[in-house]
Amino acid sequence: MENLNLSEQDLKEATIITEGKPSWTFRGHNLIFDKPAIKGIAETHKKAARILLTGEAHVDYIGVEALDFLVSIDNLPGDIQLEPLFIETKRETIRMRRFDPKFVWKCFDPKIIVKLAEEEIERIRINMDPYALEYFDFYESMIWYMKEKNGEFCVPALKRTMNLEAHFNATYLTCLLLFGKPGYMDVHVSEYFSDPATLEGLNEIDFRVLNEKEQKEVRKLREEYGKINVLTLAEMQFAVRLYQEE
Repeated sequence: MENLNLSEQDLKEATIITEGKPSWTFRGHNLIFDKPAIKGIAETHKKAARILLTGEAHVDYIGVEALDFLVSIDNLPGDIQLEPLFIETKRETIRMRRFDPKFVWKCFDPKIIVKLAEEEIERIRINMDPYALEYFDFYESMIWYMKEKNGEFCVPALKRTMNLEAHFNATYLTCLLLFGKPGYMDVHVSEYFSDPATLEGLNEIDFRVLNEKEQKEVRKLREEYGKINVLTLAEMQFAVRLYQEE
């Protein structure tokens, strides 16, 4: 793996602080020391590089070989002691402890980002242009694309029979579509989309557009709570209520 020649200025600016609100998949600010590992993974291991798009990937998606490759990486120079960049989770995923796509995506050729987006689009099976990355976040760009295609007030359609998992999927997706906020039930957005069960649920979802009364309520919620970065109780209650059978 290629080593990065760190300048004195690099060492002084070891942490990268990003302006504005964090991306949806953000888990922590990257360190300048992460850059050689990220660049090396992107250029040398195509399957392991899949984690660089969203910061978390299921073992079934990247493979055991890629998993072993990532957890074995020691990318820190000299005697610097930091937590490893990659960890395994109990959910059979591999996760980046420090992941800020605004930092990570700039560490390697943009063409690789497009390729990774193409692979994620194929995995999720959505009809999305891989160049439609409107944000430094794949899933935020995906939701933007869904709204462009289905309407500003589109939500999953209520079906006559919905089990608890279907209710959760619809509610989580609704919070993303209507309020632009992940984290329903304290589930991180990368955890949600890396779950194979989520993938199955997404493939069964149809969309509808909210009626005028519902749209008016959403506008009011956006006006009152739009500047709050986390989901509020009122927003969650609205999303849950959409899928309560009468």
